Amino acid sequence: MKKKLLALTLGLAFTLTSSAAFAMTTQEAKNLADTFVPSDAKYSKLMNLKDEIEFYYYSDTNRYEVEFDRTRNIVKGVSVERLSPSYSPEINISKERAIEILEEHYPDAKLTHISQYNEAHATIYDLEFVFDGGRGEMDILAADGTILEIDLDY
Repeated sequence: MKKKLLALTLGLAFTLTSSAAFAMTTQEAKNLADTFVPSDAKYSKLMNLKDEIEFYYYSDTNRYEVEFDRTRNIVKGVSVERLSPSYSPEINISKERAIEILEEHYPDAKLTHISQYNEAHATIYDLEFVFDGGRGEMDILAADGTILEIDLDY
């Protein structure tokens, strides 16, 4: 009986230790999130939610958000948004050129949908795509091909 109780206790202790060993700290999650943004991006803040942590970074031209899934200990999404772009109502690049811009940044992307919309007196191409391991969306300014926003979901 004592051997069974000891084995059960040791087994429980091993299980608790093992599961705790796989849980990332907030700092470890931030260190992983840091690898998804350019080195010139400055860490701004985090939002500590129930099942995820969102890390925010800024550079001179962009805002970055990295979403970390607490339950699976993985980065589940990355978004990049251009700050204060110079909008123009002109359309100087075609949909085909917008697709080329997507492919330059994500060569393995498969385009699933492209649309065009107007916002703040500017025409924007919205490209939706899938890639190995996830899906994404890219907004491109039709006036000059500036990437305004990238959202990646893993």
